Amino acid sequence: MKKVLAGLAAGLFLIVMTGTASANLITNGTFGTSQNGSLAGWTIFGDVTTTNAWNPRALFNAGESDDKAWMYQVFDVGQNDYQLKVDFDMRLYDGRNPDGNFFREKVSILVNGGSEDYIGPWWTKWDENTGVIHVSVIYDLFKHNIDAPPDNIKLKFVLDELGGSVGTPTWLDNVSAEAVPEPTTMLLFGTGLVSLAGISRRRRKK
Repeated sequence: MKKVLAGLAAGLFLIVMTGTASANLITNGTFGTSQNGSLAGWTIFGDVTTTNAWNPRALFNAGESDDKAWMYQVFDVGQNDYQLKVDFDMRLYDGRNPDGNFFREKVSILVNGGSEDYIGPWWTKWDENTGVIHVSVIYDLFKHNIDAPPDNIKLKFVLDELGGSVGTPTWLDNVSAEAVPEPTTMLLFGTGLVSLAGISRRRRKK
């Protein structure tokens, strides 16, 4: 019975840790079903559509030099959340490795409806065979006093055509955002579970 209680406490701790850190806060980050593209859940500006394919994606195409196209989504994080982990896939239509003109330094977080804060540093993995680049980035929430929900976070993607780069289509897919709790909070929670298991064992001895 002692082993069962200790195992239950450890299991609950792992479940909470995994569940809290892995819940995707983004609605429709894959932009539709396998047959129908959709931008539901996103607010768009400019030329943003979905590709017509079995694997739909959001397609940005700022049509003229110095033009922009963007999309964003508003969601909630907890007031005690420590960081926000953002992942997404992107590809230029010619498949080259994107430079700073395309999304890099153009993905921003707005906290509590405030000014844009560009997120970084980026961790990227570019597949030279497919031209797809996977991006993963951590944004520090702890430097802000997060307002209570609703709508305390805005995640925004911008395709910015800088002079000379005209009509360069870029697609975006598999967008996810996961809130990471404060490490000390989860440590205290796990310690509490283990303590409860210890109390239960002592009571059973009596």
